[in-house]
Amino acid sequence: MLIVLINISANAQISQLSQERDQFFFDIGIFKGQNLDSNRLDVFVQVPFKNIQKIQSGNDYKVNFLVEVTIKNIVTGNAITLKKEKKLSFPITQNGASERSNSEIIQFSKNIPPGDYRIDVTISDEVAKTTMQKSRQVSAQRYSLENPVSSSSIMLLADLEQQDSKYIITPHLSDNVSLFPNGFFTFLQVYSSTVPFEVDILSTIESQSNVVVYTSKRRTISLLKQSTPVYEKIDLPKNIPAGRYTVKIQLLKKATSSSTQAKNEQLFSVSRSIYFERSVAGLSVPDIAKAIRQLRYVGTSAEIDEIERMPTEEARFAKFEEFWRRFDPTPSTNRNEAFEQFYARVERANELFRSAGEGWLSDMGMVYIIFGPPTNTQNQNFPTDRRQVVVWVYPNRQFTFVDFSGFNDFRLNTPLFSTDKYRYQQ
Repeated sequence: MLIVLINISANAQISQLSQERDQFFFDIGIFKGQNLDSNRLDVFVQVPFKNIQKIQSGNDYKVNFLVEVTIKNIVTGNAITLKKEKKLSFPITQNGASERSNSEIIQFSKNIPPGDYRIDVTISDEVAKTTMQKSRQVSAQRYSLENPVSSSSIMLLADLEQQDSKYIITPHLSDNVSLFPNGFFTFLQVYSSTVPFEVDILSTIESQSNVVVYTSKRRTISLLKQSTPVYEKIDLPKNIPAGRYTVKIQLLKKATSSSTQAKNEQLFSVSRSIYFERSVAGLSVPDIAKAIRQLRYVGTSAEIDEIERMPTEEARFAKFEEFWRRFDPTPSTNRNEAFEQFYARVERANELFRSAGEGWLSDMGMVYIIFGPPTNTQNQNFPTDRRQVVVWVYPNRQFTFVDFSGFNDFRLNTPLFSTDKYRYQQ
């Protein structure tokens, strides 16, 4: 089976705020191999170019990185490493951006015997001389002729497109399904020892506390070949709480009546984890309580109190959305550029100004979030005791920060006015 990748765009698969938290993404598919004791392991790795150092060469950007996938049998300790080096160049537009998509997806395939494995993915930036790594564990099953049906692992899809009589799929390389509030597609390969054969398929979503929050309509599928691709639509319940869930797909004996699942009718089942985060204008909000606290730099205490007084998380999130709609510079579009810019500044402040606590809580983080990056920075020394002083210069303001402790804990030495709040800047 060949999986064809299209629409390879990080923004099409992972929300912008999720990208800020993740250096890269990868997912794994395990399919039946050439015989009963063989599995084909597919590893898909998505590398966002924002996390790879670019070199400008004339009118092009160039990147050079190495992707290594190590497949280790947890029991025997045997391991094998697959490598692919990518040297890419793409033209730069007039505004300095790239005309190419903002990420690259690399696929690895390897036949493996049944067993439990640890998959390590390492990305080495050959220019910056830095590395990024992620791991996950998977199990490869032993297929049996005694089972009438079985299946591959479940893959999440970012896109499913039909061309003529074939489907072209784009894997969604994350457990995060927040970008699909109206539901998402899953893909699995169903195997049958006898054909033709008919089975029923039933999907559920279960919370970490084992509460079933979604059950699909039971439907019959016809297996006309020994290997049949199946695309199952999963509908997310409305107002589903944020959190981690398990998607389970069951293959059942074909129902002889309108009754739902009965005992001993399950032929095979497969599951995988997902998680859901609330989103505003397509951008995920993983921690609504923290996002509300961060409104101190854009809203008033009364506005924040009003949101926090809402009786449920759903009500608080609805009030939070309503708050940000007032700041949307383009209300006729699906984007809210003010929301994007504000929380991008929060993320950047966390990267730049973290010391004893989170960067957005620091004085430098506060000024950065409200006013954006300074147009000029001056480093000085305090005239009496040589303490470090940093001055941020803006077109009509400047702010002085002093490191009183000597541990890069810069405190604002210039008063802010009560009217100093974040305003969207184009």
